Amino acid sequence: MEAVLKKFTDPYERKARLYPALLALLPVVVAVALYTDWLTLDVSNTVYIAAIAGILFWLAGKTRDLGKAVEKRLVAQWGGMPSVTLLRHRDQGLDRYTKQRYHQKAERLAGIPMPSAFEEERDPTDADERYRAVTSALLSRTRDTNEYALLFKENINYGFWRNLRGLKPFALFIAAPIIGFGICHDLEVIMSFNSPDGLELAVVSMGAITLVAWVFTINDDAVRRAADNYALRLLECLDKVSA
Repeated sequence: MEAVLKKFTDPYERKARLYPALLALLPVVVAVALYTDWLTLDVSNTVYIAAIAGILFWLAGKTRDLGKAVEKRLVAQWGGMPSVTLLRHRDQGLDRYTKQRYHQKAERLAGIPMPSAFEEERDPTDADERYRAVTSALLSRTRDTNEYALLFKENINYGFWRNLRGLKPFALFIAAPIIGFGICHDLEVIMSFNSPDGLELAVVSMGAITLVAWVFTINDDAVRRAADNYALRLLECLDKVSA
């Protein structure tokens, strides 16, 4: 029961894990809502609601694993987490003066010297280890979600998009059959010289909108944008925690 309540009460659990799962199941929820009388508490409706709720919370629990799998693949493509790559001398995501200031503050925070451009080029693996140490030190100093509210917001946003991307195959698997079933049913009605009713059209429309959104909106670029924003907010905290 505590785990269930946490899905609703904890901001990260709710927004980064429960909401993606709900969006993935949205076509099913709409179909059940339109084809059943939710206000009538009979056996069949109780079974529908219980089944959807069970799938929703199971899926919300799986979103982190699916999102982490996507993160692992994307980090390999990116060449590292943005919070690490932004600190590299060879990266152009920050201007050199801001990067120089961050390196100076990072040395005080992590207690280790930051590599020079030459050292980074000579041993990029060791340089990245130092940058990761800075990230770890920053994370440990910015856990207060009230004091670092903007950082927490960007962390949730990144988790949301990462987990959405992880759920994409499942969401497409759910939306496509519903659209296919609805279209076949509507064509059958039309072939009988009748017009599909509003409920059937609503199910097909919702499935189609959901399918298009998942195909064209939920992609690797969206995750990268969220990751970059989170990394920038995290590194900005160097000015505060190292002051």
